[in-house]
Amino acid sequence: MRPNKHHTSPKKLEDIPPKKVFNVPEGYFDTLPGIIQAKAIESTKPAFIQQPGMALKWALPLVLLVLIAGYYGFKLNQTMPNNDTKIAKMLDEVSTSELVAYIEETDLTTDEILEVVSFEDDNLEDFTYDVNDLSDQELDLIMDDILIEDITDI
Repeated sequence: MRPNKHHTSPKKLEDIPPKKVFNVPEGYFDTLPGIIQAKAIESTKPAFIQQPGMALKWALPLVLLVLIAGYYGFKLNQTMPNNDTKIAKMLDEVSTSELVAYIEETDLTTDEILEVVSFEDDNLEDFTYDVNDLSDQELDLIMDDILIEDITDI
């Protein structure tokens, strides 16, 4: 075997000369204990650890709050009158003669009125009249209207 020039026989520790490999700033060891204590105190503070039950702890009350608010909002909406009932109440306050006068003054045709009016929820029997219940004067007016319409259509 040939001898390796990098590998020599074991030396004693005392025989190795000391080398300054690392440079330490001045006063470093004077401030080191304070730095270590500050980091030790920071590490003892409780860290926020997300637990699986933590999300449920906050989500469940939030969901309940939304459900309760939705329920009361729905109930409030049901108890408040909608536009149809408001209009119906307003029309109840107006007399029939005033309504007839308004319709005659505005030149509305029967077709235009029927386009707007919905008879889905109403009983149509309430809108029909028995000819026997009409007075002679009312019958004469109706007949005059029919005769005038027939003449104008020709």
